[in-house]
Amino acid sequence: SLSDTYSLGTAGNVWKDVYLGNNSLYIGGLNLSNDSGILSWDNMPLGVWSLNGTSAYYNGGEVGIGTMSPGRMLHIAGSAPIVRFDNTVASAQDWDIGVWGNDLRFVEVGDATKMALVDGGKLGIGRNFVTPGSILGVQGNVSIGSSYAASAAPADGLLIEGKVGIGTTSPVAKLHIEG
Repeated sequence: SLSDTYSLGTAGNVWKDVYLGNNSLYIGGLNLSNDSGILSWDNMPLGVWSLNGTSAYYNGGEVGIGTMSPGRMLHIAGSAPIVRFDNTVASAQDWDIGVWGNDLRFVEVGDATKMALVDGGKLGIGRNFVTPGSILGVQGNVSIGSSYAASAAPADGLLIEGKVGIGTTSPVAKLHIEG
């Protein structure tokens, strides 16, 4: 009962008014309870997380995984930090996004790397194409333009909507070459 309290510890490190109640532990007038499997302190969820039904959320700063001092809203640290996006829809594709060596890669789970931002700021796009020689390297075909973007260009080819300028910033014909 509330009148059955005991002091624990030694001078300078004393826990006062510690007692057990119905599914609860009382410490110094505060109530640590277990209601429906949720540990809470004076009816607030334990820790910095809050509950909304079966969802947990955090609105107060940065969250760290593998670090005790996060520097961003979500900070993941480790020898190979990778996040998996697991699509639970039947026959939908899952993706891993993370760091492999010095590269940031987008990997289709069970298949291959589809895009890699490699050390030095080069971007490689294509199946397992992780060594671009230029700022942008594309392995395969490319479609450019608002109505061509959904069209398949020829294998290892380029499909461009509009005018193309080589050596000029203002082409006046379908293909305008200067120089």
